[in-house]
Amino acid sequence: MCIQNGPMWIVLNKEEEEEPNYLTIGKYFHRSGESVSRQFNLCLLAVLKLHNHLLKKPIPITEDCDSDKWKCFENCLGALDGTFVSVHVTNEERARYRTRKGNLPMNVLGVCTPNMEFVFVLPGWEGSAHDGRVLRVALSRPNGLKVPQGCYYLVDTGYTNCEGFLAPYRGHRYHLKEWGDHQPLSADEYFNVKHSRARNVIERSFGLLMGRWGILRSPSFYPVRTQARIVSACVLFRMDANSQISTIGRGKNKRF
Repeated sequence: MCIQNGPMWIVLNKEEEEEPNYLTIGKYFHRSGESVSRQFNLCLLAVLKLHNHLLKKPIPITEDCDSDKWKCFENCLGALDGTFVSVHVTNEERARYRTRKGNLPMNVLGVCTPNMEFVFVLPGWEGSAHDGRVLRVALSRPNGLKVPQGCYYLVDTGYTNCEGFLAPYRGHRYHLKEWGDHQPLSADEYFNVKHSRARNVIERSFGLLMGRWGILRSPSFYPVRTQARIVSACVLFRMDANSQISTIGRGKNKRF
């Protein structure tokens, strides 16, 4: 893939304390800022066209599943959640993006399989947007998130418990850090423990994504629309890397 495109590689691996722009990047390649900008955006759009090939198709958990985390969730497709990615916005946009903590991020919806493979991503929403609203938009789009009949995704209490989405019981401990050394004392708490351990897969997936690409860990100098495209591209690059690793693994197995 064109991750080997020099300007794109530098931009996506930007460290938090750095602030590269097209002019400074151009110095590495003896090219003008305009040339670097054009090549970066062409490569970015080319990557996004591969989303149907790189994003995985979810497979429901079967009744004979032997995973301790997932065997309780037959027909489950995986988990979803929203995360924040810091962005630079205009003064006019600040009020819409500002969260209760005063930060200025975009809200990114991510959906993944039990194997930590992304199946859907929707970046670009204001940080102040409610997770449930972002999910409703994802479901309403022609090429949006699809949930087959009888299947579902695990979600946290920020979403509604409804057809296609299984949330934990409210009023009980839920997140793993809340449990500590405590043991569940009721059926509802036991369910929440199992649910939290399985749903944690989306948080781990986001964690790996953020750890891999420096540009996702700090605001960049791009317009919000371009930053949203960069988030999608980073997801696709990760899925492409996973695919290549799987291919190499299958090739080695055939040799022995």
